[in-house]
Amino acid sequence: MEKKYRSIALKANRTLGSRLVELDLVPLEQLEKANETLLQELHAGEPHISVLRILLFGQQALNETEYLNYQIKEFKLAALQPARYNITDAAFTTFNIDHYWATWTILFDKIDNIYFLCTTYYLSPFVREYWETLVDGAIIWYTAEFTEVQEILERQQRLIDNPNSTNGDPTKPEKKA
Repeated sequence: MEKKYRSIALKANRTLGSRLVELDLVPLEQLEKANETLLQELHAGEPHISVLRILLFGQQALNETEYLNYQIKEFKLAALQPARYNITDAAFTTFNIDHYWATWTILFDKIDNIYFLCTTYYLSPFVREYWETLVDGAIIWYTAEFTEVQEILERQQRLIDNPNSTNGDPTKPEKKA
């Protein structure tokens, strides 16, 4: 990930972590430990850092169902299972994939000037503001499970890194160079 996107990722993680503490979803002590792990991952060269992943799966300091339900109840977001949608390669050519990784957000549809975004980082004010300045229209936000967003980003990253791959899809013929 380029330096400018790493900066975006750090801001996204910092603002999400602060918000989780403000909303009493995570104790400050757990966030501090998660931030230490995040910085270790950053220094080790981990390209896709996430304080949310650390809190959910590393420390188990946050229950994902409660996290999703909070967003649904308090912000009237709909939950989405992005794996059930045909998210085309075109969605990933609209913006550099590093925008998606840095903010843990996926553009899964666009109709005219309305962007349909699915994110695990909705509680980060920075992420919402970032996308609002990035797109040239209105945004309809959705939330999703972390692993579902991660799987889609990983699949798309594999296609970018190896454009001749079928990405494990037996219905697609192998592309010739």
